Amino acid sequence: MRLKKFVRTFCIGVILSQLLFGAGVSDCYAQAAINPVTSVNYLCLFPISIGVLSTGTSLNVGADLFDAARSKMSGVLCLCPVGPYEVDPGIPMGLTTPSHILETTTEVFKFPSLNMVKGGAFFRMGGSDSPDQKNTKNTFTHSHLHQFSVLKLLDIFQDTICSRQGGGFDILYMSEVDPTANSSNTAMLLFPETVLIANPIAAMACAVDAVATFIGLTVDPMYWCAGGHSVFPLSNYTLEETSYEDSSSITMVKMMYRMNRMSAGSNFGMTAGPLAVKACRVSLISPLVIKSQYRIQTAVPFVGPCERLGAPPIKWNTPKRSNIAGDVVNILWTREDCCAL
Repeated sequence: MRLKKFVRTFCIGVILSQLLFGAGVSDCYAQAAINPVTSVNYLCLFPISIGVLSTGTSLNVGADLFDAARSKMSGVLCLCPVGPYEVDPGIPMGLTTPSHILETTTEVFKFPSLNMVKGGAFFRMGGSDSPDQKNTKNTFTHSHLHQFSVLKLLDIFQDTICSRQGGGFDILYMSEVDPTANSSNTAMLLFPETVLIANPIAAMACAVDAVATFIGLTVDPMYWCAGGHSVFPLSNYTLEETSYEDSSSITMVKMMYRMNRMSAGSNFGMTAGPLAVKACRVSLISPLVIKSQYRIQTAVPFVGPCERLGAPPIKWNTPKRSNIAGDVVNILWTREDCCAL
């Protein structure tokens, strides 16, 4: 607890010092802070499963069928141990809930989801042509992770035992103070498997996951892939993609991987899989991100559909988009399978 308090105090102090004394101050832009009502695509809540029955659709047919089938694996009854010789029966329930905000920006300590626009002189700026290695064209962006329990903020579904634990909104991570985000070599200390995975053969194998994400599925065993992209090495450098938004989506996935490893494989502290054990207060620990548990929805610069991690831009990057100052804000949706008592 003392370490957590120190880290939070340190981060707040760094932000305040940059706000007061930072040299790189950006102009404000006409973009309001993220709105829990208008910035969230609530179709992503579906399908909602109760027992073996499912209702509703998010308009992503492949992902909906997969999530509904996974929830049905729990059957019509679940049992939660409450003592050495006692269990409580319940009904398996599953739904997808907005849990976090993932955002990328090319300016230091700029929080587009909060409409905070400030920079600093002592941290690396982002943008195109920020080379991490010689003769390699990369994009570098800073990334932030916020807790964003919209249902808790709006007081929806809070009377069920499946409701998410914890506060409604909080700043959890900033790449500006994370050395693994600023250097691929440093990131290898946290992910030593990079030596085996960061190669052309593994990258070409991601074509399988690319096809899967196009139809709304994902291949969990190919954890080094996010669609057709390899996420290793896990610094915030990405090769130039078809668009800035495409590069930003890969940066966000890398941030998820780093957070999962830093939190001792707790998948952000959330239960995954068809075990329906969240209400039983059983933690499922995984050293790898379970990709099928998540979907990403664009909130800025436009409100888009919810897609799998690494889904091709043709599915979500519509022609009507208008890039605002190069910032991208996504909402992370998490599939919750629990035992409703």
